[in-house]
Amino acid sequence: MTPHCGLRRQRQHCVRALAAVQRAGLHVPEDLSIVGYNDIPLATRAAVPLTIVRVPFDAIAAAAVDQLIDLIAGVPTSAWSFALTLIPRRTTARTAGLQAATPNRHPSPSTAR
Repeated sequence: MTPHCGLRRQRQHCVRALAAVQRAGLHVPEDLSIVGYNDIPLATRAAVPLTIVRVPFDAIAAAAVDQLIDLIAGVPTSAWSFALTLIPRRTTARTAGLQAATPNRHPSPSTAR
């Protein structure tokens, strides 16, 4: 059974996986889709531009700092959620309805109090 998709946490692993798949005589995305986690310029310059799940690290860091300040001050904290964005490029096969995700508009952690 041929795998359909490989999800790699580090972008460098995606680039290596892409090269290994091609060396094995397989084709991306026809034989295997590869999706990376987070976005870097290398993702667009790879032999086949990598599909990526983009993570809002700046917003996550700001929320973490705000929660830490609240914890130190004894203020109750709440859970946060952050929208991920799918950036489809050429390492995933097109399927019906696949499109770039529109990020949800969450309040900025510093203004959501």
